[in-house]
Amino acid sequence: MPLPESAALLAPLAPHTRSIVIAVPAAWETTDRYVIPFQWPAEIVALHVDVIPGSSNGGALVAPTVADLLCDLSVNEGRKYCSTARDSDLAPGSSFASLAALSILAPRVISIPLAATSELAFELRWKRFIAGVPLYEDALVTISAIYRRITVEELARLRAMLGPAD
Repeated sequence: MPLPESAALLAPLAPHTRSIVIAVPAAWETTDRYVIPFQWPAEIVALHVDVIPGSSNGGALVAPTVADLLCDLSVNEGRKYCSTARDSDLAPGSSFASLAALSILAPRVISIPLAATSELAFELRWKRFIAGVPLYEDALVTISAIYRRITVEELARLRAMLGPAD
């Protein structure tokens, strides 16, 4: 089994990065929808996520980490790339999954093909939330899409491999 450090040597070539910074207030359960626009065909091959406290409350609240947030990831408000299974009759499934699972996990890479004029969209929410009782400090979340430009023919091949949208 190769060392985790060698995973980068086996990863696909992806020379471009586009990032977005999302402010996540402790008092809000869910953020608005934020997008990274693309004007050309591209393949997202990885995402890198980091979280830092967005406020300084002197340690009165928990400093947020990537493990404290859930993410809804979609393309053009259509194809969804996250979900949570229903774990009981009282807890329905959702289009959110752990934000930590989306970040680069060597040797995991992803393949999200984007047509020209596409939007990679993110919505975040806290894993634990009690209305009126903030548990965490405000957070600043940076999500970076690591991508490569592709041809229209390559886009069609990638879409065929993925199958129909969820």
